[in-house]
Amino acid sequence: MPRQKSANEYDRILKENFVLDLLDVFKVALGIQHCELDRQSDLSSGKLQSTIEREPDFVRVMRQPDGSRFILHIEFQTANETDMLLRMQEYHALLQRKVNLPIRHFVIYLGRKKSTMATQIAEENAFTGFELKNVGDYNPEVLLRSTIPEEIILAILGDFADAKPEIIIKKILARLQELSATPTKLRKYIKQLTVLSRLRNLEEETIKYSKNMALNIDIRGSYVYRKGVEEGVEKGIQKGIQKGIQKEKKAMLQTARKLKKLGVDIAIIAKSTGLTVEEVEKL
Repeated sequence: MPRQKSANEYDRILKENFVLDLLDVFKVALGIQHCELDRQSDLSSGKLQSTIEREPDFVRVMRQPDGSRFILHIEFQTANETDMLLRMQEYHALLQRKVNLPIRHFVIYLGRKKSTMATQIAEENAFTGFELKNVGDYNPEVLLRSTIPEEIILAILGDFADAKPEIIIKKILARLQELSATPTKLRKYIKQLTVLSRLRNLEEETIKYSKNMALNIDIRGSYVYRKGVEEGVEKGIQKGIQKGIQKEKKAMLQTARKLKKLGVDIAIIAKSTGLTVEEVEKL
């Protein structure tokens, strides 16, 4: 149970940080750095719903003269089925998972009309295996140069070579501190880093060097903080200008009201206050 719990934690972190938006580091590794996510596709949710329960017409394990064995699978069809090829592919995956033996599939067609069912999967659609990318081969220094905290966390899984783990851990923590916009964000990244560090037996060291960091941080020197300050100053200036204009307009309206009560001509009031004749008339 503890092992299953840890596996779920790893999955949750990976899905939350890396898979949902596909980090640049993965796009480069997969050779798809120029591609973009199609967020309108049916697969964007990341969930594959399936209630597959197949009952093959005939399945038996056969033994050949040389002693080797294979699975014989036969389906009987009385009509053309457009997705028969995909259904046979499902049978193949389910049977192979249950019994790891070579499989020979046959469809015996009993229909009156000529069979038009496809029997071979197009080469580009056929499953022939997968490419393996090992994060353990990555140079942590490359990941540390990233400005994305979710990528920097991955450095804990890289190839430290001759570098001492404590040096890499301290660098990771320093970069996370620099790039975290708030203490809450920093705590989140440190927690995720601690979980992933278990995969390299570095949890104790990670906890040791990050123990007081999440509670005693100064984000004023961080990149995100500086950027936020710059944007805040600009917004503050604009807000101040707007506030000044509104205050000046309010003062002019008050003056115009007083002049109007005194019976001063509307045209004269408009000229002296900068208001329009329509604005003065509405007072």
